[in-house]
Amino acid sequence: MNNPTSSSFSTGRNIVPISNKEEMDAFLQTLKQKKDLWISISANERIKILDRLVRDFASIAPEMVEASLKAKGYPMNGISEAHEWGLPYSIVRFLHALQRSLKNISKDERPKIPGSIRTLASGQVTAQVLPQDFYDKLFWGGMTIDVWMKEGVTVDSLPKSQAKSYFEKTEEGKVALVLGAGNVIGIPPIDALGKLFVENQVVILKLNPINVYIGPFLEKAFASLIEPGFMRLAYGGSEEGAYLCNHSLVDEIYMTGSVKTFESIVFGFGSEGAKRKESHTPILKKPIAAELGGIAPLIVVPGPWSESDIEYQAESIVALIAENGGAVCHIPRIMIQHASWSLKDQLLDQIRIVLDRGPLPGSYYPGTKDQQQILIKAHPEAEIFGGQTENQPQWTLIAGLNPEDTDDVCFKMESFFGFLGETEIKAPDTPSYIDRAVEFANTNLSGTLAAIIFVHPDSMKDTNVADSVERAIRDLRYGMIALNYSVGPVFMSGASPWGPFPGSEIYDIQSGCGFGHNALMFSQVQKMVLRAPFRSKTKPIAFIDRGEFNAELIKRFFEFELSPSFWKVPGMILHALRG
Repeated sequence: MNNPTSSSFSTGRNIVPISNKEEMDAFLQTLKQKKDLWISISANERIKILDRLVRDFASIAPEMVEASLKAKGYPMNGISEAHEWGLPYSIVRFLHALQRSLKNISKDERPKIPGSIRTLASGQVTAQVLPQDFYDKLFWGGMTIDVWMKEGVTVDSLPKSQAKSYFEKTEEGKVALVLGAGNVIGIPPIDALGKLFVENQVVILKLNPINVYIGPFLEKAFASLIEPGFMRLAYGGSEEGAYLCNHSLVDEIYMTGSVKTFESIVFGFGSEGAKRKESHTPILKKPIAAELGGIAPLIVVPGPWSESDIEYQAESIVALIAENGGAVCHIPRIMIQHASWSLKDQLLDQIRIVLDRGPLPGSYYPGTKDQQQILIKAHPEAEIFGGQTENQPQWTLIAGLNPEDTDDVCFKMESFFGFLGETEIKAPDTPSYIDRAVEFANTNLSGTLAAIIFVHPDSMKDTNVADSVERAIRDLRYGMIALNYSVGPVFMSGASPWGPFPGSEIYDIQSGCGFGHNALMFSQVQKMVLRAPFRSKTKPIAFIDRGEFNAELIKRFFEFELSPSFWKVPGMILHALRG
């Protein structure tokens, strides 16, 4: 097995084992010896490996969820447990999606796209990846996810752009370093699995010190890859990460983290690193892909919202920012409203009511108290919700941000706690407002990862508004765009790629470069577009007021994903309807 050395340090929350240089050298030597063997393993053999991975992840899921809740200071039987159970569910869905793709590849076919392939009026090609089957249509509440391809891809050429690592094989394998995120326990394993099964590379996965507690669980879950030498886990902080990044045996890097971490890898630390960035002289010479988060906008399209619509969507907005105590890269940080909308203040007031009502999961992520103080110093008018604690920031709302103050810290600094800013844009009509909101988001908010639009179905009956919304989806320079919901299901779907809008250079990296996950193995992705109903028939799992109920429901989804059966469906539907 892949056991870390006894050396360790404390982060104040976790005791972090450290992999020393000799151990990491040995890991990489093993991977070097096995990288060519990995690319020779057939699709059918990989399907068997994935079968074991599903079983092993299922066996460790309950303990890993419990350990994560304990590490974050969250109780069992609450909304945070529902959030945590969504992560092993996402892992298993990804494993199953990989299996389906490999079954096609085993027959010398490209991965089968489950939905329609369309050519838009602009000439851009889209491929629907959700729903994947009858059960998705039943359980996912009418959601769809389309992957938009880069310009130049045609309906005929799209299949040839899939699974290139399988159909354009080389004789020499590669060693990939995956630097795992510290906030969400599902990210490091899915990132590693993507490198192994989508890009055909053996992997050394270095865990972030913040979530190092999942290491023993991943050692067990990944045994089918660790035992034959196709994967290794490493532990430690920035020093160990830097050693691995610059190691001669590492061919490529994939990371999920912060812009600061990315820049320290590419240019080096401190003032010297800043000088190298300024002079365009990176020290890293090997390929790197990254997902770095950002400040996601929520564009609220004015419309004939009823009082119950406002209550529902206020709950929805708080649920979005409550995920994982606010420590999620894709949740909305800036809500954009039309200055002339008569209901904008009512929506804000209802958000305040939901924030006051709680219960809100506290922030556990290091450094978030300092982030809050920076925001409050810039905006003394900030509204605070929730009880005072020594180390955790309280939930913070800052309304009325000036959209012309483009250097406002709220528009530039990503926060990892429960924060929502609100700004209002003037425009003579709704279509003009949507256009200006898109321009504001593209130009003034840091990041290119995720954007959300809320629009009432009656508003879409106006062709001018509908055309503006579709134009917004086309023009928003974000890798994932959601209509009437979070982009979270893009992560959970299993079949969709995940990542920032392409085109950022390393000197202004925004939310990163490259796409991960990607079980259908696309190579020409531009963005993902999720569409959902304005309101769900049942209360969404993410809503915070039914935590114990929602935790039970997502566990049922997890069990169903492990062993689908029509006979389980009635009980799941009845449970959902009771919510």
